Amino acid sequence: RRHSFPTRRSSDLPKLEKHRTKAIVPKEVSLPDYYRPILLGESQLGKSARSYLKSRGYNLKSLALKGIGYCYDGPYYGFIVIPYYLRGELIYWKTRSFIGAKAFNNPDEDMFGIGKSNLIYNIDALALYNTVNIVESETNSLTLGDNTIGLGGKSISDWQFSCLIKS
Repeated sequence: RRHSFPTRRSSDLPKLEKHRTKAIVPKEVSLPDYYRPILLGESQLGKSARSYLKSRGYNLKSLALKGIGYCYDGPYYGFIVIPYYLRGELIYWKTRSFIGAKAFNNPDEDMFGIGKSNLIYNIDALALYNTVNIVESETNSLTLGDNTIGLGGKSISDWQFSCLIKS
């Protein structure tokens, strides 16, 4: 399900910081070990990751520009990695399996100091566009374009709702 939500046009991205209280400011975040950008790697695993995304209708070059990749070893082996950014800074990432393991293997809230209820995928769109589409997941957001945000679940948290109202 998709909803549109009008926002004010603004290039003032730092205004989004007022929504982050001290309790939810993320720790320093880096992509998982064994992460590889989606366009790199000629192994069967890399080819499978690209094939999986293409089969779902994604443009690989567009995904590469957003930092989408995959892990070729370790606890996230066989998972697509979807980075979350705020003003170009990595603040979190989620994963999605492409080889049949459990569907998701996301970091615990204490790993980065931020959890699902305090995240919006593509949050910068709230300050960049007059109108944004609101969807459930980051994968839906990637499908619809740069003016689309993902809530990371089927319900909206108070923090997410506050960000939408204040944008």
